[in-house]
Amino acid sequence: MRQLLDVPLRKKLIVYIVISIVLIMTVTTTVIVSTVTSREESIAYKQSVEMTEKFASQFNADMRENAAIPHVLAGTMSAYENPSREKTNLILKKILEDHPDILAVFVAYEPDAFDGKDHKYINSEGHDSTGRFIPYWNRIDGDIKLEPLVDYETEDYYQAPKRLEQSIITDAYYYEGVFIVSFVSPIFKNGDFVGVAGIDVSLRYIDEVVSDIKPFNSGYALMTDSRGTLLTHPVNKEWIGNISLCDLENEKCLEIAEDIHTGKSGYVVSKDPVNQMDSIIFYEPIQTGNFSFILVVPKDEMLAGVDEIKRELIKISLIAIVFMGMIAYMTADSVAGSINRIVTDFKRISDDVLKGNLSARADTDVDIDFYEIPRGLNEILNTLQEYSQDLEKSNALKDESLHFLQEVMDAIPAPIYYTSRENLLLGCNTEFEKVMSVDREEIIGEAVNEIFPEHLNTEKYENNISALPEDGIHKFESTLRYPDGLNHNVIISKSIFESNTGKHDGVVGVIVDVSDKKMAEELRHSNELKDLFIDIMHHDLLNPTTVIKGLTEFLQEKETDEEKAHTLSMIEHNSEKLITMIELAAKIAKLEDTKQIELEYTNICSIMRNVLQSYADQIDENEIEIDLRIPNKCYAMSNPIIEDVFSNLLSNAIKYSPEKGKIIIDISDEEKRWKIKITDFGKGIPDEAKKDIFNRFTRVEKGSVKGSGLGLAIVKRIMDLHGEEGGVEDNPEGPGCVFWITLKKAEDDN
Repeated sequence: MRQLLDVPLRKKLIVYIVISIVLIMTVTTTVIVSTVTSREESIAYKQSVEMTEKFASQFNADMRENAAIPHVLAGTMSAYENPSREKTNLILKKILEDHPDILAVFVAYEPDAFDGKDHKYINSEGHDSTGRFIPYWNRIDGDIKLEPLVDYETEDYYQAPKRLEQSIITDAYYYEGVFIVSFVSPIFKNGDFVGVAGIDVSLRYIDEVVSDIKPFNSGYALMTDSRGTLLTHPVNKEWIGNISLCDLENEKCLEIAEDIHTGKSGYVVSKDPVNQMDSIIFYEPIQTGNFSFILVVPKDEMLAGVDEIKRELIKISLIAIVFMGMIAYMTADSVAGSINRIVTDFKRISDDVLKGNLSARADTDVDIDFYEIPRGLNEILNTLQEYSQDLEKSNALKDESLHFLQEVMDAIPAPIYYTSRENLLLGCNTEFEKVMSVDREEIIGEAVNEIFPEHLNTEKYENNISALPEDGIHKFESTLRYPDGLNHNVIISKSIFESNTGKHDGVVGVIVDVSDKKMAEELRHSNELKDLFIDIMHHDLLNPTTVIKGLTEFLQEKETDEEKAHTLSMIEHNSEKLITMIELAAKIAKLEDTKQIELEYTNICSIMRNVLQSYADQIDENEIEIDLRIPNKCYAMSNPIIEDVFSNLLSNAIKYSPEKGKIIIDISDEEKRWKIKITDFGKGIPDEAKKDIFNRFTRVEKGSVKGSGLGLAIVKRIMDLHGEEGGVEDNPEGPGCVFWITLKKAEDDN
């Protein structure tokens, strides 16, 4: 140890600095290389996971779109009042023609559940020996054709939705040599299962899309069902539908299969079961249907960028270590000489100070790196001489700070006060003076209990430090009479303030007026009660009304007395009217709460034709002539609820048209918008009534015509949500009126 002490400072500095710099640079370099490598590797994994999730999301959207078709079809069939096998076949064929990606579309009904006429259709086209309505429209051989469904008594595509009473997506299976999956929804009538509606989708196009996915250079993608059966493969097409992950004799593939079966996502590092390359296999479930998307990425390709960065960092770090070692040597040599000079100067100053010479100063003519050392010593000496002057400046600054604090408090628009430990008022702001109607100068030093109203001087509102909770903060609500003569709802918050030594010196109080907040809370509660009333009306009134209607229809079928039958007919009529009004009231209440809707690329001509088809029976019954003036396609930016607008306007026209009358439906091009007009030849609407016709419960007297006064209010609300216009005009071609709306054209139509 003694030998080390005898080594000159110069040599020790050089050795210590050089070794320290090299060690620090080595450790830093190692940490940087490790951190950057780890970060880049995490980014590569994250990008692959996001890629997998993206593709899974895309296929999930396709599955949801496919599942929506049978769901809508089932809803349509449930509402079908006058069933017709011919019309239904036309609808199914039209769906197949409009959706080229669909392999087949079908409905299947329980015996005599469709129209009660199964015996008339035994072994006719699209029927089997039972005569049940089971049309299967398909393009399996290329051309669209009609066949009867088969195996519906045993296969899951019919039995599963019947048993579960919910929509299903079947596992993939082969049918007539085509690998398909079925999307099926149950059909209900009056709450009873009567059949199913569904579509078949070929998995061939999914294989083509998935096989084209090429992550990195030689990666690939595939899809499986919940059992791990391969639905696609870029190379081994014979594996599709015949091989599962469990058949690949790979432990990691078994792990993936188990996760897929339970709907989990993740990734594993394993040998590619096809080419035996070290790979990372990412998998993500597709939420709609029992499928999963799998991405197989060669590990070397995915981490190639990471390895390159790691090599470059190591090269740069080695150069930096050598360079910094050289710099450290030169620095240590320079520092050693400067320190020797400073030590000599310090010895001289210490001798002078010991002799009482406080005017001695260190020599500041040294290297700039050490300039702060003698300068700091000189500052210490200067400080000793200026100490008394600093005390005077400190007192002045304290007074200035107190003045500034009072100015800040006066600028705050809430009453503030602070008290001593003895509960005496030390100060307050201008707002406190206004609210309490006091003069600050007169109340300083007064007990707080003598300033506040009597109801705030109880034990609950005690201002003493000892009465506050352990955390030193007390908040409570009360009322306080303001100068305007009104009692305001306030929150009074009190907390302890401490001195710079930590001693509790007093209490600070703030009074916050929360009257507006109370009113907002009451308004929110009122809205909640309104929503509760709407729910009660829709559920608790609609159910018993529906029961009354059903029982009345049942009694009508049995009643032979003409007078009683007439009474039952009136009950049924008013029950149906009440059900309509409840449903419309619930719908407009929901629309009133809706603030914003999403607009989609929509063929409104197709929607109008579908709405017209849904009213075909009413139109035929009243022998109304329909003059349809619309193009084949007219694309607009709208929300699916636009169908309610078309339905309400057409329903109005039918209601107010005379028998054997005429209705004109016209969709015309107005540059950047489509203008949709529905014209009737009824009695028309007086000018003074037109301005209010779109308000709720507003109806022009139409004698025996049924209506709730809500349909046009729904139209106006939906158009407001679209940011579009609507109105009513006199029919220029005769009696009646023209209802019109506008919709913004989609980009392709601009």
